[in-house]
Amino acid sequence: MPSENQYRVSYDYGYVEFHSNRNNESLTFSYKGTGGYYLNVKRIFVLVDSNGDVIETLQSITDSTIIARDDAIQTNTDIQEEESIRVSNELTRQSQESDRQTNTTNAINNLNDAVDTSQLIYKSPVATFNDIITTYPTPELSWVVQTLDDSKYYRYDENSEWIYIQQIQLSQIDTKVSKLGDTMSDYLTLHADPTNPYHASTKQYTDTKLSKSGGDMTGNINMGENEINLGGFKIKHNANLNSIDFEF
Repeated sequence: MPSENQYRVSYDYGYVEFHSNRNNESLTFSYKGTGGYYLNVKRIFVLVDSNGDVIETLQSITDSTIIARDDAIQTNTDIQEEESIRVSNELTRQSQESDRQTNTTNAINNLNDAVDTSQLIYKSPVATFNDIITTYPTPELSWVVQTLDDSKYYRYDENSEWIYIQQIQLSQIDTKVSKLGDTMSDYLTLHADPTNPYHASTKQYTDTKLSKSGGDMTGNINMGENEINLGGFKIKHNANLNSIDFEF
């Protein structure tokens, strides 16, 4: 507090402070100061009501602006973080898609390799192994050629070489029946009587049939209404008269 003959000016809040002994006195005074003149933002009134009460100051506007600025900064930070997450997720997706495409390509290549290494394209046989080179001077992958002198099979592989793959014993072939026709040295047993015009017939089925060239019958023939033609002489059963009709 100032002494009795002193006073103090508050430039921030705009009032003059005196000693308490000066209460209830009317004073006139003047003062000087040096330097710039500053007003506190709280003393700059922006909006007052009809009673003269301050509603808004420059300080409150400044505070609101600072809050809005901080909110904008925080919003921008949140957006940047979300964008960073999105970019990271997109990079992960692209990496996964790249891996998927790579795996798919590798799987297709492996499948093609498997086909190339297992495919067999049979060509006409030759007499000996040396004849393969002269007969097929420009072979392609997977060609297979048999050499007749030893019944071996050779395949042209991915290393551009004729590789032996198998040998068929002629003794094994001799025990098989050819689809093109063959002569059997023993009986062929069928599992049942034929049911199709192109099926082979068993003996038991054939024995029940009358040969066109003739034979001995051990039972009756039921002709129904059909006739027997004996070179112009016809015999027919007449069911209406229960009789036999003859026609010359």
